[in-house]
Amino acid sequence: MQQSRRRESRKNIRKIPFWIPIFTGITGWCFLLLILVNTSFAQDATDDTLKAGPPPVKMEEVVVEGTMIQDAVRNLPKNVSVITEIDIQQSTGEKVSDMLSRQADVSIRSYSGQDKQATVDIRGMGATSGSNVIIVVDGIKMNGPDLTGSDFSSISLNQLEKIEIIRGAGSVVYGDGAVGGVINMITKKGAPSPTLELHSRVGSYQTTDTSVIYYGGFDELDFNLYTTHYKTDGYRDNGFFRKSEAGVKLGYEFFNRITLFLTTALHVDEYGLPGPVSKQVFEDINLRTSTTRPEDTGQTVDQRLIGGIKFQLSDQSHISVSRGYRFRDIDFLLGYSPLLSKSEQTGFIKEVSKSLSLTYNLKYGPTGNGHIFKSGLDHAYSYYIRSSKTQLKRQNSLVEDFGAFVMNQWSLLKNLKMDLGYRQNSYQGKYRHDLYGTLGGKKAWINGSQLTRNWQNSAYDLGFTYSLNSNVNLFSSLASSFRSPNVDELALAEDSLSPQSGQHLEFGAHYRADSGTNMDIALFQTRISDEIYFGENPSTGESVNRNYDDMTRRTGVEFEIKWFPLEELYSWFNVAYINAIFENRNTRIPLTSAFEVNAGMEYMINDQLSLSATGTAVGDRIDGNDENNDTYDKLKPYQLIDSKLTYAWQEGRRVYFGINNILDTYYSTIAYSETYYPMPTRNYYAGVDWTF
Repeated sequence: MQQSRRRESRKNIRKIPFWIPIFTGITGWCFLLLILVNTSFAQDATDDTLKAGPPPVKMEEVVVEGTMIQDAVRNLPKNVSVITEIDIQQSTGEKVSDMLSRQADVSIRSYSGQDKQATVDIRGMGATSGSNVIIVVDGIKMNGPDLTGSDFSSISLNQLEKIEIIRGAGSVVYGDGAVGGVINMITKKGAPSPTLELHSRVGSYQTTDTSVIYYGGFDELDFNLYTTHYKTDGYRDNGFFRKSEAGVKLGYEFFNRITLFLTTALHVDEYGLPGPVSKQVFEDINLRTSTTRPEDTGQTVDQRLIGGIKFQLSDQSHISVSRGYRFRDIDFLLGYSPLLSKSEQTGFIKEVSKSLSLTYNLKYGPTGNGHIFKSGLDHAYSYYIRSSKTQLKRQNSLVEDFGAFVMNQWSLLKNLKMDLGYRQNSYQGKYRHDLYGTLGGKKAWINGSQLTRNWQNSAYDLGFTYSLNSNVNLFSSLASSFRSPNVDELALAEDSLSPQSGQHLEFGAHYRADSGTNMDIALFQTRISDEIYFGENPSTGESVNRNYDDMTRRTGVEFEIKWFPLEELYSWFNVAYINAIFENRNTRIPLTSAFEVNAGMEYMINDQLSLSATGTAVGDRIDGNDENNDTYDKLKPYQLIDSKLTYAWQEGRRVYFGINNILDTYYSTIAYSETYYPMPTRNYYAGVDWTF
């Protein structure tokens, strides 16, 4: 259905309007479009035949749910990107991280090329992006209380209906850690009639990927059931990864006023941990796939559950209550020694997290020019244990987070909206570090002393959106953010370690045209005081988690355009430039790139055959252990090109073949002290999707 709608849209689309080079010239980015849009487009746009052609098709407005006050992208005072189900189907990407990495100012750092142990960075947060970018799936935060970040491998790409990328501060809505941005993922809901989807794919490195999705509805009930199994030997020795998943999503409506919902998922995996390689090995094609850690492994059991109820009090107001649970167990073996049994060397992580959310939503004011009010209370609780017998220590923690927020959107004038929000947050953490030693003549865990931390944080968000005309909306925002130290950071920290706070300024423009052209530009600056990092204490020489003495500043610009230059061709392009520095030293923040460029196209060769291609260029980055920018070599810039050919002979039925990294580029997204994690070179895949 959705793929056919995009095809229908293409049939009546005019070519790119003549004013686009003029508009981008005003914003200072004319040269970017001039690279892509040649003179013939401008000539075609004034052709008499084009003017006499069929009327343009108005593209559907995409409503963003992750901002709490739901609205179309064009009405938001933020730079937001939405990846739809159509985009996912047509993309050359195979994984969630692939889809995210092609968005403006969104970077992926990976240790293996898999979604496992991949971290998303938005707006140059660097090595701690896993704690500074919030990932949400169906209302559950995927960020762990430790430094592991979010496990994207527990999210099935075929199961996603929409991905929302909300750049910049999101602490008013999401609280602790929403600094660089928020990624909100929504899985598929039921359909009017039962539908069965089968997806199967094979690829290089002995990769197989199979999933089954069954969704539909009966009267007031809608449902979605899915299961998936994935396995690969990986690009490197001991780079294997196996996972199995299953999930259920249910919704039931009573009397058109009360809606019950329930989502549950189970993810099980096992994987190898090949570790880094030296610079010499990294640059040798015959050695770069090798590992010095053939026995290091890990395995995960991750269970998620969220349920709730929505009361429609009136046509203008409703209350929602939800309760979420996450149970995560990880076993890992790092630094294997043949002198000990594997059971004696295996550590574990155990997490039990709970969340409770209550929100109230009200629309009020004059019809057609009304206001929106929203308020909420949320509570999060995490119990966490990390044990390592080889290091003879165990880490225990209990973290509670309570927040209250209010938001309001006023329609001040017919073409002017103001958004204002505020959050007050309370954080309490209890930590204990135990040692493995001898007690009463026996080996046992000896409890350490308890450390307690209590912090109060607040955040605000003020934004304006002005409709210049029916196509162009201007926006600006001023916001703050905060992040408390996580349990791994507190495990090895200075006594003075405290939360960080940020100030965010942003302004830009959204353009939406009936012709199918969408364009967004944003300029921003983020200044963070007391930013948390792992580094050397100048006075003691010990490496611990501490707050930077120096203020950090990230100034940048993001530009994105999507358009139909031809009836059969859909194209997109985005670029981000960011200057991420320590203010006093004027040195670059490690593991951040000054620029990233992405481009792609989908070409309908005929009604059944289509070709997709994407290209990515990433600039150099500072080594993760080189704050002064003068100790280690930089990570080299790299370019990637991927392509996919799809044959769809019937709606919902298609076969495809793709090539990743066509240029066979050698690259790494991470380096510490000139040790690297090689990414896959050229590889292939093929698959079939079948809908009944």
